[in-house]
Amino acid sequence: MLKTFDFTGKVAIVTGGGTGLGREVARGLADLGTDVAVAGRRLGPIEETAREVEAAGRRSLAISTDVIDSTQVNNLIDRTISELGRIDILINNAGIAGADDPSKAVWEISDEAWRQGIDGDLTGSFYCARAAGKHMVERGYGKIVNVSSGFGYGTRRGQVMYGVAKAGVIQLTRVLAMQWARSNINVNCIVPGAFAVTPEEMAKTREERAHRFIPAGYVATAKELVGLVIFLCSDSASYITGENVMVDGGALIGAYAPWGYQPIIPLVEG
Repeated sequence: MLKTFDFTGKVAIVTGGGTGLGREVARGLADLGTDVAVAGRRLGPIEETAREVEAAGRRSLAISTDVIDSTQVNNLIDRTISELGRIDILINNAGIAGADDPSKAVWEISDEAWRQGIDGDLTGSFYCARAAGKHMVERGYGKIVNVSSGFGYGTRRGQVMYGVAKAGVIQLTRVLAMQWARSNINVNCIVPGAFAVTPEEMAKTREERAHRFIPAGYVATAKELVGLVIFLCSDSASYITGENVMVDGGALIGAYAPWGYQPIIPLVEG
């Protein structure tokens, strides 16, 4: 079974690879033998991730890419193929937050704000999958993992674009899985709940609130999501496609409990 987790010689693209989940996935894939093209809008963080990939003995590229610009996405795909030889894996992790303004009514949302929210969290994933998918279909092999959010299943008041876009990522996963299943391409999606990202202070604040809505009683770190992503990219998952896997410590089932979002696990002191 361990042979199915040997990624030696495979090539991956990780978008949003400079921080958080993207960075951890790039590291994890490199540790298993994958060459990684790291994409993101800010060059500094993706160059740092690329150096960590190279420190693991693998080849790496840091390619500045805004995924809502299809020309930049096409450049990302072309450079990866030209310099690393092919694309076996695409991790569609890039996204944005903050397009929603909870103080505004729906009819006050501007066209620009709507496009920013939908493009940042849905259109970018489509552009990357479209460009990489053509190459994968021609080769007859590929693994695509999209990243949605628990808010793609349920939302909160004042959140419009983010919830709609992340729900779209879930459906995009199913559509692409159906389109490319006969080409030996697996398209799956992870659906994270709350997980801690830098700065540590933010993680601490979220941790203090975790007991209110997470049955597991704590907020995960990005490392707790990486194993699932790697599994979905491995040959152990060759018969899994079109799936959306929750990684939320039971938050979704907790939301439907009779008591709603009340404390269901007491805080443990010390």
